[in-house]
Amino acid sequence: MFRSSSFSQRSFSVKSWRFDGQIEKPVDNGWLGGGSGIFDHFQSAEEKRKERERLGIIPAEVKRLAEVVARIEARDVSEPEQAQQRAIEALAHELEQESIAWHEAYAEAVREAFKQIVDAELRDMLRRWNEEQDEEQVILLMLSEM
Repeated sequence: MFRSSSFSQRSFSVKSWRFDGQIEKPVDNGWLGGGSGIFDHFQSAEEKRKERERLGIIPAEVKRLAEVVARIEARDVSEPEQAQQRAIEALAHELEQESIAWHEAYAEAVREAFKQIVDAELRDMLRRWNEEQDEEQVILLMLSEM
């Protein structure tokens, strides 16, 4: 925190201000049941959720998603074998998606390399053609001077 030794016109010069190495943390009052309020250590996550619901600040979509997740978790507890199978299928699907993403990235890298090769070949052909044109112009110039 910055402290000044006086409140004169000179107090705003660089030399009159000292920095003691401490930075004040902004005060967060934790209103509406969130943040680092004074009562946070007394409220559980469930109490905060209920308070937010009571105040009407949980959107309907979030509430609907929470209900779906709760139903899935309840079903997974009641059917452990099927839950394990679904988890394996989800992992297989995720691996398949990553494989597809890798193949897409590889194909893009190959396309870029091919484009660079074609560009280099075209530049080389154009350079050779320009050299031939320059030679033809020199020959024509020489013939015209004869």
